[in-house]
Amino acid sequence: MAGFSIVMLTLLFAWPLLLVVAVFYLTFETAALVVTSPAFPFIIAAMVAGTLGTANVAIVLWRRYKNPEGAKLSLRSFTWTYVWYAISFVACCIAVYFAGVAIIGLFSQTA
Repeated sequence: MAGFSIVMLTLLFAWPLLLVVAVFYLTFETAALVVTSPAFPFIIAAMVAGTLGTANVAIVLWRRYKNPEGAKLSLRSFTWTYVWYAISFVACCIAVYFAGVAIIGLFSQTA
């Protein structure tokens, strides 16, 4: 009877640690799968295009801040931003598709 209570107490206090270990394992396994899948170049392309779009917004707004009497801000001022964000969106959609195929393939494997 005492052995049973020691095991139960161990499980009671150890399950949060085991849960954290399991979540980290699944996270790293999925990350490794995505990095080795065809989705990885598209993830990188989406991140780079999004960063360039955000940098373009910062440049346009900084120029406006430094020269308030210059050209007024308009939607046309952000043309390259739209282009970069569109490229980022398309690359992200392709990456999500490829990553989804890879992850579904991981969990559909039979042992």
